[in-house]
Amino acid sequence: MPSAESTLVTFITADEAMRRGDHNTISLLLVKMVQRTNATKGTQAIAPFFAEFFGTMMLTLVIALTAGKEVLAPLAIGGILMSMIFTYGHISGANYNPAVSLAVLVRGKITSAVFGGYVLSQLLGGICGALFAKLIVFEDSSNLVDLPLPSPSIEVWKAFLLELVFTYTLCTTVLNTATTTSIGPNSFYGLAISFVVMAGAVASGGYSGAVFNPAVAVGLYTAHGTTDGGMLWLYWIAPMMGGIISGIMFHILNSSENNNITFGNDMVVKGEEKDLVINVDGVERSADEGLV
Repeated sequence: MPSAESTLVTFITADEAMRRGDHNTISLLLVKMVQRTNATKGTQAIAPFFAEFFGTMMLTLVIALTAGKEVLAPLAIGGILMSMIFTYGHISGANYNPAVSLAVLVRGKITSAVFGGYVLSQLLGGICGALFAKLIVFEDSSNLVDLPLPSPSIEVWKAFLLELVFTYTLCTTVLNTATTTSIGPNSFYGLAISFVVMAGAVASGGYSGAVFNPAVAVGLYTAHGTTDGGMLWLYWIAPMMGGIISGIMFHILNSSENNNITFGNDMVVKGEEKDLVINVDGVERSADEGLV
């Protein structure tokens, strides 16, 4: 019996692929070139990081073009986020946000190395998106969206709380719609995540700046070429705290997701029709078989 990590691969001929409509002559030529240059493993390795880079770049670009200038800015921002989630979600998980990646790390779905690569990709994406808006569209920072800043009408700590709470809500939505085994694969997670961003932008944009994303903040500050009078620290610390808290709360509120995990000699009993003991080596044995 194949292991849980085994994958059954069915091979078909090029002619069969064309007959089924999966490929044409041009696409098959590209497939052949990639296979013969042994580039497949390399592209698969960098694909998640490119996805995080491009998705964050597009998100930052739309924010730089619309925030504070267009009435429908929250809709545009939520729309591009939803599109990028559905586009690259199957490749990288579509984090596009260091705070979200931190929450997913605490959740246990990515490694520390992948987390570092994702954050670097997201920061580069945020910078490129903001610079694209500045250099190509606006030519200079005077016409660029304003630096993210809390409103003078509220105290800084209140803006901090708004950024933390809405980022926590965003990360919690990601974890509970896209990473839970109880919900399983679904087609609504992109909608849920994007609507959180839209609602947060409308509700808190006039108070905290509604950034919820350190990569976007870094991009906008870089495009302006200054941090004078800015609060980049706020848009780093508050979202990252929200990400950490959401990851911790996920394990507390979704403890059933981890019922099949054992530590050392601890045993977990599961099953409805008969009791099964999960041994530390992952082998299932009935309770009356005893432990070997």
